[in-house]
Parts: sequence; structure tokens; C-alpha cells
Amino acid sequence: QIMLADGEIRRPDRILESDTEVVVIDYKFTSHHNPDYNQQVSVYIDALRKLTGKKVSGYLWYVWPNEKVEVVG
Repeated sequence: QIMLADGEIRRPDRILESDTEVVVIDYKFTSHHNPDYNQQVSVYIDALRKLTGKKVSGYLWYVWPNEKVEVVG
């Protein structure tokens, strides 16, 4: 879980953290690419940067076509 600055709680599907980097992954079970999904992961990226001070990468993983899309946040 991530608590945003306004107190809202968000739940990314997967957060991986090392000593120097954080990776956030959100799974989607559709082949439809929706810009709202990118915005959702961008919010996670921004919040995790502020919380950890580390380099943060974000991805959408469209499970059924097995497609990974990097989100620039």
C-alpha cells in the first residue's frame, strides 16, 4: 500500500525494491491500452520517489497478450 500526500491509499499490484531502486508493476487483464492506466502508474511512481528517495521505474503488464509497457513518470 502507498499513502499519497492527500491521505488516499493506493494498492499497486507489485512493488519490488532493492537498495538503490524501486520497480512498480500494475497488472492488467485486458489487451486494451487505456491512458488512465498510465496515469495510475505515474501516481505510484511519483509517490514512491517521494517516499523512498530512490530511482523508481513503472510498468504496466498486460497479462493476456503478455505485453510489458514502461510508464514514464
